[in-house]
Amino acid sequence: MRNMLMMRRRNMRNMRNTEKKSEITTVTAMESQPFIRTPACHTGHILVYEVGNHKIYGAGASRSPNLNTRHVIVDLAGNFSSVIKCEGIFPHLEKYNHRRLIKIDWPDYGVPNVGKEFWFDFARSILMHEQPLEIVFICDGGHGRTGTALAIIGCLLGLIPDDVCPVKFVRGRYCHRAVEGNDQADYIERITGRLVTTSVYREVTDWAKFLA
Repeated sequence: MRNMLMMRRRNMRNMRNTEKKSEITTVTAMESQPFIRTPACHTGHILVYEVGNHKIYGAGASRSPNLNTRHVIVDLAGNFSSVIKCEGIFPHLEKYNHRRLIKIDWPDYGVPNVGKEFWFDFARSILMHEQPLEIVFICDGGHGRTGTALAIIGCLLGLIPDDVCPVKFVRGRYCHRAVEGNDQADYIERITGRLVTTSVYREVTDWAKFLA
């Protein structure tokens, strides 16, 4: 069974790479158009999921999200800090924390050194929390890292149907450019056990630079 699953994952990765190559072959037909861009993208912070009393959003720091201290910020790009940040030693001082902040060290276009245990604990913590939460996953552009996190947490909370590709679901609810590259697709598969069947090539927004 394990060998069959690994073979299926290899086949899906090959399919994604084939789709990527087919997209790149269309570049030559566009060379006379110096600035071809993909469709307009999202702005602000977008509501993606609701589970119980909790709301889960996706956002990019460069896309004018309207955030405040009521939001639980899951910072995937190191964009947020607190005037006072106390954790892990004096619990009674944590009330002075400026933000409700979770930071994950996550390289752009890559994946974090974070395994299944964290994500499953995160999902359980959301479900067990009694007071309403407004959780915002946010990176820089709001695509690769944010999309990957949304796909993972959506699967673990049971919000993405088993027969639907996690990337396809997130792109339909959040942004058509969510999740960038095979590494992020493989990470979603590794954490959730679900197959990614949607093309996840890194989308080119400036063909002039791409062709230079």
